[in-house]
Amino acid sequence: MKVAAHSRASVLCRHYGIQSGFYHVDENNWQLELRSGRKLEFHFTPYLHFKGAFSFDWQLFANRDYPEAVKAFHENYMPARTILEHAIQRLEKLPIKVIAPQHGSVIREDIYSYLRLLRALDCGDYMFY
Repeated sequence: MKVAAHSRASVLCRHYGIQSGFYHVDENNWQLELRSGRKLEFHFTPYLHFKGAFSFDWQLFANRDYPEAVKAFHENYMPARTILEHAIQRLEKLPIKVIAPQHGSVIREDIYSYLRLLRALDCGDYMFY
């Protein structure tokens, strides 16, 4: 068994006691081909974390309250609109069926509404305190 991760994330994963080897997606054209022939695509979106990164009420799948939690989290933790906009422009071009973030809940419904929500945010405000 190998853990699919960015090469930098694999350094951190070692602290969790993971003994398995790693498949570095950033060194493999951001893809992983499964035995079935299907390919998983990975998209690098630095700083774009989901609400579950620092949450005690985390759930595996996003529920109806999740958009507000995503909004509240990103308004405070996203360092700049330019970073957010770069990620949104890349993601909105893809036929996304599921978002399975590094942190946070899996989003299976209304995916593009989340992109619209993020695009409308005022973020990076913490720099002005």
